[in-house]
Amino acid sequence: SGLPINLNCFSLMPGSATDFLEYTGPTTPATKLDWIARLNNPVNWTNRVDCLGYLSTHVGQTYTVLTGGVYIDGVWTGTRSTDWFDCSNWQTLEVPDNTIDVNINNTYAIRDAVIDIASPLAPTYSNIAVAHNLDITDRRLVIEGNANNVLQVHGNLTLDGTGIIDMDDNNATTADGTIYLHGNWTNNRTETEFEEGNSTVHFVGTTDQIINNVAPIGTEVFHNVVLNNNFTTNISNNLIATGNLTVSSGRIATVSPNNYIQVNNNLTVSGTFNVLDDGSLIQVNDGATNTGSISYQRTTTGNTNDYVYWSSPVNGVNTPSGYIYTWDADVPNTNGGEGNWVAAASTPMLPGVGYIMRNIFSRTFNGQPRNGVIQPVITRGTYQGADYAGTNGVTITRFGDNWNLVGNPYPSAINAIDFLALNTNIEGAVRIWTHNTTLSAAIPNPFYGSFVANYTPNDYITYNALGTTSGPAGFNGFIAGGQSFMVNMIDGAATTQNITFNNSLRSRAYDNGQFYRTANPTVNTINTSEKHRFWLDIVNQNNVSERALIGYVENATHSKDRLFDAVTSVVPGFLKIYTILEQDKMTIEGRPLPFDVNDKVAFGVNVPTVGNYTIALAAVDGIFENNQNIYIEDKLLGIIHNLKETPYSFAADNAGEMNNRFVIRYTNETLSNGDDVSTNQAVIFNSNNGININFNGVSASQVIIHDVLGRILYQNNNINTQEIIINSIEKNNQPLIISILDKNSGKTIKLKHLY
Repeated sequence: SGLPINLNCFSLMPGSATDFLEYTGPTTPATKLDWIARLNNPVNWTNRVDCLGYLSTHVGQTYTVLTGGVYIDGVWTGTRSTDWFDCSNWQTLEVPDNTIDVNINNTYAIRDAVIDIASPLAPTYSNIAVAHNLDITDRRLVIEGNANNVLQVHGNLTLDGTGIIDMDDNNATTADGTIYLHGNWTNNRTETEFEEGNSTVHFVGTTDQIINNVAPIGTEVFHNVVLNNNFTTNISNNLIATGNLTVSSGRIATVSPNNYIQVNNNLTVSGTFNVLDDGSLIQVNDGATNTGSISYQRTTTGNTNDYVYWSSPVNGVNTPSGYIYTWDADVPNTNGGEGNWVAAASTPMLPGVGYIMRNIFSRTFNGQPRNGVIQPVITRGTYQGADYAGTNGVTITRFGDNWNLVGNPYPSAINAIDFLALNTNIEGAVRIWTHNTTLSAAIPNPFYGSFVANYTPNDYITYNALGTTSGPAGFNGFIAGGQSFMVNMIDGAATTQNITFNNSLRSRAYDNGQFYRTANPTVNTINTSEKHRFWLDIVNQNNVSERALIGYVENATHSKDRLFDAVTSVVPGFLKIYTILEQDKMTIEGRPLPFDVNDKVAFGVNVPTVGNYTIALAAVDGIFENNQNIYIEDKLLGIIHNLKETPYSFAADNAGEMNNRFVIRYTNETLSNGDDVSTNQAVIFNSNNGININFNGVSASQVIIHDVLGRILYQNNNINTQEIIINSIEKNNQPLIISILDKNSGKTIKLKHLY
């Protein structure tokens, strides 16, 4: 009989024979719906040329219809084919509508389910597959090859068991299917079990829609995504679209703090797109096109008169009014050199350029998000000669006119090491401003001028592939969105060049939360090369300190290495510690592996005043965490001291640089004394009268005795006997350094003595 089309699974028209059509399917007892499915399946019928076969097979047979049976709407069986639109493939012989929960599982399903607009039955259902909740626990649901292959899920979608959603026809040039989802997306398998291909998923709910934590990334990976519902990441989860992302008109997408939305290709914002402080908008393909605007918020902390180093992650933004500056490398300064701050208030914030702003501690950038290749100009001044004193007494070096203030141009963090590797025309280090020290009239002038009050250059932390001067738990290696930083152009003749930013520097794995602050740092885990490092502090009597980093790392050498060594300069009046490499002062020095226990590292200090100072280890890692000792050799006093046991204290009799006094070494072998004048050795012993020194053949003309702090306890410049007694030093079981000058050779022998 031919029944109305909505009942086509009950229309027993199984074949097209015009003569004899014989049922040759199963004859075992079955329920009514099973019999209807059998009879409606053309496979179970055979065309005959006459009636003889039918008569011999079926006459006298009994066909039993069982009562009962469990039949559930929305259970996929695939009895006839893989066609979603064929009602014979559903347990109740009814194609689901938006009120029916669909379940695809191996208990009933013998075939995968395919949604294909090419099905001759698809027009019956307006060419759209529909379900309320959809649960795929086994087999595949295939929606590929055509964007018009559409599934509407009016409830939740769940992928479980061994189920797979296949929306990938393995053709990179063609679109795949489309899903409209009103509820939550739950994938209890892994990201690979949703084969997104070139598909599109529309989020069209009226309440918050949740994407569950999908292994291994933590969220699902989609291709094209259309947000036609409000979407907030700290409710719905992070979002990855390997294709395009569209925020529909009237809808709001919000990236919450420490969350992200990643869009590999084009971003179209017809509604509202907000990125809150520490959140990230990440894009992958440099050629992608952005349409519409986002709002990007950044907030930091500071004291009155502090400067924040800003960069704009969007187009069309100006600097505010007030104390706003950028840096110009080749403009003359008042100290007789080149490089100075130039006013930049109420001007466009150029891509990749940095700006400093006083008392601006939060900003909301509104505009089209920057993306892809960005190449700001950097400049180098004219000076290439030796160091000289500026008009205010501060040393000017050949590096001073090479500084440039650049900025992260994206609304997400960038990897500083990748940036340095990409730009070989700059020194392999970045300087991040931390403003830890309050503006003060007591701080000496910088190299570019003289002022009533100053900021300290020691508030820049330096970072390269070896690490950060601030310590192992300092800067995490990711330059935050909206932040600017200093780079130093490789020295040479005056010129302008470009540096390059591109999307390879960005990743959803990068922490975007370390903007202009040192609180709550995270450990840098970016560069996984073998490293063995220690951070060396010099500390004054007021507990003010300055730090340098020394380490042993793969691919470093004993010469200058762009990514492992970072220069510094000494400003009179500032406490400073640095290594000395090829006559330049280094705040970070990388040394080669394998580690050589006989290696020695020369270092210097600059002390602003006469007084006592301490050199100490701030932190260690690698082999230095274990049994490898670190010694300081004080060449002035002939002392080798183990810094892993205690800090080393010394006295400075003069302010300024000490570049030849100290060496870092890794053994405590007795000093080989090139000043020894003979095999004769002075004999020193303690008596009731004091310290007795018998020169034992040395033609002594001078004796100086220091304590371990370097303070002179005794000095006699007119020795004319072979033995002296010194009773002016108080005995307290302290180690002393006794220096004896031979008047014939002019050389000195240094001896240790306990008194």
